[in-house]
Amino acid sequence: MESTKDLDYAIGWNRFNLRLLGIWPSAEDDEKNAGISRYRCILHTFFMLGFIVLPQSAYLFVIWGDLDLMTEDLATANMSTTVACMKIFVTWYHLETLKPLLSAFIEDWNKPKSVEERSVMLHNAKRARTISMLCTVMVLLLVTIYIFLRVVLITQMQRDQMEPDRTLICPAYFPYDVRKTPVFHLTCLGQILAAYSSSVSYSSVDSFISMLVLHVCAQITNLRIALKNLADRRSGKVRKTDDFIKELAAIVKRHEHLNRLVD
Repeated sequence: MESTKDLDYAIGWNRFNLRLLGIWPSAEDDEKNAGISRYRCILHTFFMLGFIVLPQSAYLFVIWGDLDLMTEDLATANMSTTVACMKIFVTWYHLETLKPLLSAFIEDWNKPKSVEERSVMLHNAKRARTISMLCTVMVLLLVTIYIFLRVVLITQMQRDQMEPDRTLICPAYFPYDVRKTPVFHLTCLGQILAAYSSSVSYSSVDSFISMLVLHVCAQITNLRIALKNLADRRSGKVRKTDDFIKELAAIVKRHEHLNRLVD
């Protein structure tokens, strides 16, 4: 029970985010929710491409030559959302590569550990969880603040007759009339959902990789402790050579296994 609780603490936040995106690299999830996960990934990608990346890229041709508007178009959401799409696609493409890494991660938490080894793993797990939570909360907060300030700015400029009616949250070109009432509100909603999908995609993939890196660091630290304890026991009392060689061989094999995970 303790190992399960520790595993949920170490993996819970990243598991929730990547399952939400449909790119959680778990063989168990594939067997249960393969179709649902695939549709989640497609849905998030559709919103990001359909409401931000492609429309804003098309808008570049409309404003070509106006450096200020082009810079605003690229810096506001286009580039960051494009990177988020690339991250979610690359993660989905390499799910089979990530599955053994996640399986090794879970196996390390489920196997018996000494108090010292558990302490090292929990220390790094806490750091990884903090990184994941801060990244997700900060990026969602920033997106929320931007959307709120953008709506306030558009409203104020329309009141001063400096901005036309039906101005989108993110300047973009759509192949239909966005000024019609239901279409305009649905397009704005799509841009908002795309912004939140982009923010979660952008931060979750990085925090997942940081979790794996910190976990491997903890395992290397535990390996160093095991090697030190083996040397101390060797010098402290007479030990059978065969037992010493077996324990040393196990440490070497574990080190080679960690090197393969890092590669």
